[in-house]
Amino acid sequence: MASYAPLLVNVSPGAMQWPTDLIGFNAGTTYASPSYWAQALFAAHLGDGTADSSISGANQRFFYSATVSSTKRCCTLSW
Repeated sequence: MASYAPLLVNVSPGAMQWPTDLIGFNAGTTYASPSYWAQALFAAHLGDGTADSSISGANQRFFYSATVSSTKRCCTLSW
């Protein structure tokens, strides 16, 4: 199970209290943040093992995950 807080924010001028909210809304629209899409990606693609991986040159606040599935074959992501 995963949770994220704060979850909702009113994006009307002067109403935003936290810069890290997951879903923004106003009177007529909702907006999913990049954090929302990252949570959705991890929820939809759970692996059953951890892949060997490494990264260099990232700052202290950069986090990543690399998992593999023994039963599913997915796609290759390129950035």
